[in-house]
Amino acid sequence: MLPKTKRGWTMYIVLFILCIGIIGFLKHYKPAPVEPKITYVMPERAGRASINNRLSPPITRPSEIKLDKVQPELEQTPTESNPIIGEESKAVGDDILDELSYEELEMLIAEVEDNQPVSAFGFGAFPEVPLDYPDTPIWKEDDYPAGDSVFGRDFMKSMELIERVLIKLWSQGNRVSSGSTHKGLILPHYPNTVYLEWDYIDEPDGTTTRYVSGVTSGPDVPPSVHDSIMDDGVIPSGITVLDANSEGIDPYSFLNLNQ
Repeated sequence: MLPKTKRGWTMYIVLFILCIGIIGFLKHYKPAPVEPKITYVMPERAGRASINNRLSPPITRPSEIKLDKVQPELEQTPTESNPIIGEESKAVGDDILDELSYEELEMLIAEVEDNQPVSAFGFGAFPEVPLDYPDTPIWKEDDYPAGDSVFGRDFMKSMELIERVLIKLWSQGNRVSSGSTHKGLILPHYPNTVYLEWDYIDEPDGTTTRYVSGVTSGPDVPPSVHDSIMDDGVIPSGITVLDANSEGIDPYSFLNLNQ
């Protein structure tokens, strides 16, 4: 419906122009971009969020970790695949040793060596006794080193030398746990073995006869073997014969000891 008066036409034209202008403005108008507001949400396992957590990416802090989630890990058994927990199983005293200087460690080692149990007869520190060695070393006996009224210090000294030789032989694989002495030598009592001492007699015809003057063995060799050798000069089969004067062991040389 069109206006019928001049004034009506004028208002109609004005409204039409305004509409055209508004449409043109909206068509070419580009609003400035607005920076979006980003809010970060803390995961539940990270504990309670703080104000700073809402302005930056979440950082899990040790103090914010719930203890009930950590406890199972602390109870794990240390393994090679878990070296951090494994470090907690260090021997008592390791931390103290780690804090010592080189000079302090040297002093500690020297003090330990000075306080090591040593021979009462000048033979140095006692040897390490193998776990399967069957006897108690003489230096662990109650009467060491004085001995008793029958067997005094000289006897104990000889027994210590024998024991040291036997322990070294045992460590080398020679399973012998008893022995005796003969003219400064140690005679290990090997199984089924006798040590013979020889003497000589001049016969009327000028010849010399050698005979057995002594037999030494371990407890596994029965007295009948000794009798057969001494009385009849017969060595039973299965018995090994060694010369007591030349096939014993010099303990000082064998053990690298100074006389």
